[in-house]
Amino acid sequence: MTTTDKNKLATINLNGTYINAKPGQTIIQAAMDHGVYIPYLCYHPGLDPYGACRMCVVETEVNGRKSIQASCTTPVTDGMIVTSTQDDIKDLRQGIMDLLITEHPHGCLTCHRIELCGPQDVCQRHVSVTDRCTTCPKNERCELKDTIRSTELDMRTPLTYNRRNLPIHSDDPFYDRDYNLCIVCVRCVRVCDEVRIDNALTLKQRSGIAIVGTASGNSLLESGCEFCGACIDMCPTGALVERDYKWEKMEKKTTTICANCPVGCQVISESNKFNKVIRLIGDLAGEANQGQTCMRGKFAYDYVNEKKLNYVYKNNEKISYEEGLKDLSSVIKKYDSKSIAVYGSPRSTNEDLYLSKILFKDSLGIQNLSILANNDKEIFESLYLATGNSTGKGNLGKIKDSDNILLVLGNPSEMQNIVAMYAKQAARSGKNLIVIDPRETEMTRYSNNWIRVQPEDIFKLINAISKIIIDQANESSDTVNYPNLDLAIAEYSSYDALKIAKEIGLQDKEIKDLAALLISGDTSFIFGTDLLDSNTEKNKYLSSLLNLYHLTGNTNNEKSSLIPLINGANQIGAMYMGFDKNLSGINKLDKNIINNNPELCLIFEDGADPKLIEDNDAIKNAKFKVLFTNKTKYKNKDFDLIFPVTDFSSRAGTYMNIENRIQYTDSSIAPKGDTKEIWQIINDLSKELKISEINFKNKEDIFTSIAKNIKGFSLIDYDNLKKESFVINNNIVPSFINHEYSSEEPIDCIRLYEGRVLIKDSENLEVIKNEGMNEVKITTKIGVSNDIIEKFGIKEGALVTLISRSDHREIKGEVTILDDLKNSISITNLFGEMATEMQNFKDKDWSMQIPKLNYQIIDNIKKG
Repeated sequence: MTTTDKNKLATINLNGTYINAKPGQTIIQAAMDHGVYIPYLCYHPGLDPYGACRMCVVETEVNGRKSIQASCTTPVTDGMIVTSTQDDIKDLRQGIMDLLITEHPHGCLTCHRIELCGPQDVCQRHVSVTDRCTTCPKNERCELKDTIRSTELDMRTPLTYNRRNLPIHSDDPFYDRDYNLCIVCVRCVRVCDEVRIDNALTLKQRSGIAIVGTASGNSLLESGCEFCGACIDMCPTGALVERDYKWEKMEKKTTTICANCPVGCQVISESNKFNKVIRLIGDLAGEANQGQTCMRGKFAYDYVNEKKLNYVYKNNEKISYEEGLKDLSSVIKKYDSKSIAVYGSPRSTNEDLYLSKILFKDSLGIQNLSILANNDKEIFESLYLATGNSTGKGNLGKIKDSDNILLVLGNPSEMQNIVAMYAKQAARSGKNLIVIDPRETEMTRYSNNWIRVQPEDIFKLINAISKIIIDQANESSDTVNYPNLDLAIAEYSSYDALKIAKEIGLQDKEIKDLAALLISGDTSFIFGTDLLDSNTEKNKYLSSLLNLYHLTGNTNNEKSSLIPLINGANQIGAMYMGFDKNLSGINKLDKNIINNNPELCLIFEDGADPKLIEDNDAIKNAKFKVLFTNKTKYKNKDFDLIFPVTDFSSRAGTYMNIENRIQYTDSSIAPKGDTKEIWQIINDLSKELKISEINFKNKEDIFTSIAKNIKGFSLIDYDNLKKESFVINNNIVPSFINHEYSSEEPIDCIRLYEGRVLIKDSENLEVIKNEGMNEVKITTKIGVSNDIIEKFGIKEGALVTLISRSDHREIKGEVTILDDLKNSISITNLFGEMATEMQNFKDKDWSMQIPKLNYQIIDNIKKG
């Protein structure tokens, strides 16, 4: 078949009308494209065709041969005749539905008075209490209702209704499971398998009847669930529902962008008549996330519904907004620009950050600007030196198309979850997933090459790989024209791969095999700086990694992504807007001398880990502190001025994710009192300071100015951005990074690396009840390297107590042997433990407070 044949549209006759169908489409997809409704239950556009429910049956005729087919699994062929409305097809659907509702409450669904009843009316005539739609948490959101009405089912069915009488599972974190309402469409099982690659749910048999259940044990905590909520969003009935606001009716839908991490997931925000956000649903139209969310995106939003600060406070006394502006203006005029620091919110929009940069940096000369979540300045600066831009490149959804994926010092399954999902999909399809990290994480379970070395030795490993590639003349021919190649080659000449292998505890063959693998195809690099403490360590590692990216020929390869694992929803936007100490845009590096002891601090806290404020010495020691927040917990804290600002539910504007994708986020809740968006406060403050350059009427005006002044934004139409996102493809100016680093003393201490996975050996795990809720009780297994075992004279299976240096915490467990990492101890916890902790977390804005997987120094090991 020629390329032309493959791309040729097929013409089919659908219910007497000729329509065109795209190559590879199924009948139901072609019908949907042309506005023709065919009833269905198990079909979903985000899943592979399955054909379980058979509600979508149609009659097809091809070359004179007629047959009854499931339209969700049958591909169209040119000249096909499809009929979906004739009486025999309707009768067949009704018979199928009769069977299905024998195990599902349906009194309201089949009642002839349904058009007379309101959505919340309680039936006095025909329907028993437990059979009413009003007792279902998905009342008026149920897809089964729509399908039943389309089949015109009679009120009385010939078959007897048998309630399953299964227990309702409301003892796991975040959501409830009522399998009495399950229609076994298997959507939840399929999305967990096909898309999330988790297999936490499966089909089980109970008394010879198929039913959905946990794949392992009875609790989601032990079955490998990552609480992403995909199964909830897929469920067509009330079998799977979010526990919070379970019975709340949606009054308004808003398309918005999740503000909890830099992936930029597009979600549908549902709010009720009381102006509360009641649920977030992954939007299939979202190009970054393709309808998926994660635990943080799905469930860590309830802080927007808490009681808020709605007025300006000075020394904890309420004052007017105008008085607050005058006081803030006076304070700013009082201090020299070099003694002022501005800490931006990672959830600020581009419009907020652009105006902030113009006011603070350009007009007032304040250089000490940073995002509160930004612990990644070395990443941005190294990217700038290596590619000419301080951001990465690539499409997240195409990660799974790379031949190889190299993941180094990152934990995306918890911190940038959708990135991990795409990497897992790649591993499932047979692609090579290489993980370099001493911790056991969820990604190491899917890796076919997990390399454990000490974090400060990773740069040696990478340089050894580069040395082998150069010695074998396998570097990309493109690199001949890259600046500093000669300096890089000179640096690698001093490396001995065999010697390095011995130093870092690997075999020489492992390094050679890895070098061969990385040049064998397209490789996406996904990287963070976890576990590295000093700037020198980070810069050495990042330089070596980005130089390797060049050598392997991935720099200008469209199939090879370069994804930095940063924190903060709009840190990339901050780089573009120039809201940074050292970068005035993504391709302009300014090394400014910064005063690390500011006297005046302006703090925009939304979306930052509170510890970044509480433990910040510069903020604590400042003479005057101004906080921009809507959280009441800060009211009686040590802040001189507090301005109320909107959170993501009341904020509109644009964000930029780690793909350089610009997306519009809309507000769903109107702000109260004197609460304003950040750009409005900056605009008003500029007037008070008599800065004429800043005078904008609305966000559209600000974006017009951004388009004129920020590289890459000129082609973007603001109104069109509300309909679809826009990716900026920056020109890459590759260069090898050449740094001279001071040598550091090797670290001689015992390190404990903490890991976390979704599922563990059930023999060491027990689910217990605590006030009616499930909790996991695990026998801690402590992996200890052989050299430590010999030094302390302990044996495998022995009970030991570890004493940590930082807080003298005691960690007890049973010893296992850790073969591949010297002078190290490893403990792997269960994700379910952390999920339980987050559900019970006092601070509702917990998304940035997930326990990080760091390392600890162990001072002593006691037997017993």
